Amino acid sequence: MWILLLGLAAGLVALTFGADWLVRGGAALAARFGVSPIVVGLTVVAFGTSAPELVVSLNAVLQGSGDLAAGNVIGSNLFNLAVILAITALIAPVVADRAMARFDAPVMWFSGVLLWWFFADRHVGRMEGGILATMLLGYLVATYLRVRRGRGAGALGDAVEVDMVVAGGVWRDLMWVAAGGVGLALGSYWLVWSATGLASHFGVSEAVIGLTIVAAGTSLPELATSVVAALRKHGGMAVGNLIGSNVFNAFCIVGLTGLVHPFAAEGIRDVDLWVMVGVGTLVAAAMWPRARFGRVGGVLLLGGYLGYLVFVWPSAGG
Repeated sequence: MWILLLGLAAGLVALTFGADWLVRGGAALAARFGVSPIVVGLTVVAFGTSAPELVVSLNAVLQGSGDLAAGNVIGSNLFNLAVILAITALIAPVVADRAMARFDAPVMWFSGVLLWWFFADRHVGRMEGGILATMLLGYLVATYLRVRRGRGAGALGDAVEVDMVVAGGVWRDLMWVAAGGVGLALGSYWLVWSATGLASHFGVSEAVIGLTIVAAGTSLPELATSVVAALRKHGGMAVGNLIGSNVFNAFCIVGLTGLVHPFAAEGIRDVDLWVMVGVGTLVAAAMWPRARFGRVGGVLLLGGYLGYLVFVWPSAGG
């Protein structure tokens, strides 16, 4: 068991550093070729920060662990809102940009509904993957146009603020990209290997491991970013980070994974999908009138998530 836990920790560390190196090198390379900061933020940075979840899900599907891949996405979306947003709101009430509350939050809710619909038959094919990938493209284009028109960056506000200062030669940037790719590949392999091993050790399904342990692990960067933003009184930045992450989890990760390799997720249950949609609905609705999410909401979300965990683990056998 200790070897599995070590593999889990090593995988998470490799994924975190790999994503950071990939973004660093990719953004610098794009800047060298004159790509605008907005485009770099909406492509290299946005995709790079979602790379851990993407490579884990792809690796899991290619190894025949569709339950783990689906659990990772659904669990990450739950963890982002029910835990990270809750903790952020407890530190300081979150006040988001109104444009984010009126555009990005509804998009996040809609992406969750699409996941619920596509996972209803516990299978994601290339058609569903193509629809989600098309939605991702539309979301990126809409965000780009909003930024260009001066209407705010919304949930991807952090991504478009890219430091375009380039140091060193092009080979240095290529080395960062290569190192990031290696880190992501190794990290995803170790994480999937250890997660499937832990599922067998504890006698629970791979779906439950993905919904809980793997999802929480791959969401740690979002937790760190949001807590730091809350402590610095940048609540809008914190909630934007989480909303953008949930949109990318649905559109990018499930979409691209389904396009590359259709997969089944028989271990995902109706309650997992309903809880994901329910939490997304509550957060989007709470933000709609005043673009604000307070401490009471944070307490309710945390309590609900703990209740979900208590329900999941005892009934998760097999």
